[in-house]
Amino acid sequence: MLGHPYNINSREIQTFLSKRPVRTATHALWWVNEQNHWDQVPDLSHMSELDFSWWTKHHPPAFDLLPDWIRPVIQSAIETATEPIPVDSPFHTWNLFPDAD
Repeated sequence: MLGHPYNINSREIQTFLSKRPVRTATHALWWVNEQNHWDQVPDLSHMSELDFSWWTKHHPPAFDLLPDWIRPVIQSAIETATEPIPVDSPFHTWNLFPDAD
């Protein structure tokens, strides 16, 4: 990740990808999608059609969760580094496991 070399066949990656439910599912699936490794999780390949573009953006209302004393610095850094999630983004209706409700 972050441009670093990796070995998709490493025990750590294979162990992580083989567990169900997938821990930190959205992050893991975003990575699988970015690296085009759907072959490593064939039972989840139907999720390859999902729009993960929001994963690298920020949700502006989340800044309200930050304490006042640190909000300006953190908010500025995040807003400089990323775009906000658009109002029509799938983020707002995201549900990886609708049958689990």
